[in-house]
Amino acid sequence: MIPSSNTYQLSVQRIGGAARDLLKAGSEGRILAAFSRAVYLDNLNGELSWLVTENLPMHRRGIQIQGTLPRVAAGSAYRVSGQHLLLGTDIDLDLEPASTWVSPRPKPDECLPIEQLPYRLQDASCLFAEFPLPTGFGRFLLEIVEKQPGNLLPKSSYHSELGLNHARPVLNEIALACRSGDFSRTLLLGESLIGLGEGLTPSGDDFMGGLLFSNLILQELYPKARAEGPIPRPGFSRLEVEQVIKSSRKRTNLISYTILKDLVAGHAPDPLHHFINNLLCDKPLESVYENGFDLVQIGHSTGWDILTGVWLGLLLALGSRSSQSSSPNEIPSSRS
Repeated sequence: MIPSSNTYQLSVQRIGGAARDLLKAGSEGRILAAFSRAVYLDNLNGELSWLVTENLPMHRRGIQIQGTLPRVAAGSAYRVSGQHLLLGTDIDLDLEPASTWVSPRPKPDECLPIEQLPYRLQDASCLFAEFPLPTGFGRFLLEIVEKQPGNLLPKSSYHSELGLNHARPVLNEIALACRSGDFSRTLLLGESLIGLGEGLTPSGDDFMGGLLFSNLILQELYPKARAEGPIPRPGFSRLEVEQVIKSSRKRTNLISYTILKDLVAGHAPDPLHHFINNLLCDKPLESVYENGFDLVQIGHSTGWDILTGVWLGLLLALGSRSSQSSSPNEIPSSRS
């Protein structure tokens, strides 16, 4: 294709593997939503990809460009001609020079022995207090890892975000279920959180995505531990997880559902992959800190919500070798 002189041309720097598959020559769809930092493309079968700026983390559905995103209208059409993604009638994105991004995954032989992981979590949990002020479910994460949470935040701040008061007792029950290794109850409780919260991706969705993501990664990296580990943990039933994800489509929006579905399948934003990889592979804590810091910067509370789920997913899968290293604490009741 030869762009016309009236076409606004952009080059794509990187494209996720899933986005490249969805944007093969001849494909078409509509622009689902457009924001200043992300434009969401729907192929009309409910499969999304999205344009993002270079300062946002990559994802397997991401299409990363340099500079500002083009102005486009929700509902307008897109199509792919050759190696060119055409938005509307006058925006041409050249896909050919883009490198393909794939989720970085460690190999089992690169990871710590599973019996060392509870102590690794204990060391890494000290990093959270050095992150930016927590938002969303991140407030609960700090309470879970602290023996004496004290005045982490002004008491009134617990009422500043819709859904936190409702989430507190549910998360407390999830923490107790994690302590006892009750996977079915954890999943049932977590399902009730889907759709809870404000923003494009509700906190409950991000939390559940993080929890199921980390548990899946552990199952992939430590397949023998379920039968031979110091405390066998069978993991979530795939059938039960599939049922929860299927029912969640009615409880949340398409964008959040897509991100949740990917997390459950082991696909996450780039900082989360590096965070859990470096955590499990005994990389310097400075690297774990940097990845976690980048993760909690995503969205208003998205990163914190995902991290909270990831951490409880790790605790659930690993069980408890000592009350100080891996058992979640009950979340203190909020006071008015």
